[in-house]
Amino acid sequence: MKQKIKKLAYTIPLDSDYIHDANIVVAKINVPSKKDKKQTAISISLNLNDDTKDITHPEWKVIIPKRKVKELRKALKRICKD
Repeated sequence: MKQKIKKLAYTIPLDSDYIHDANIVVAKINVPSKKDKKQTAISISLNLNDDTKDITHPEWKVIIPKRKVKELRKALKRICKD
């Protein structure tokens, strides 16, 4: 019997002239709700190295409901086309 192993977090490395050694981490989390059900949410965090200039916060995190992921993908596609 084969088992499927799900990866619940993905790390995307960023490298540019302004930002060095930064990562975007996308993870799936379960959030408890009022009706004894667990709702799925997506956590998107930006982890920056401490030696970046003019940046005061080394980490930002956004948590969005899973049902809004499709809208986020559409918005990112539209921004990239312009």
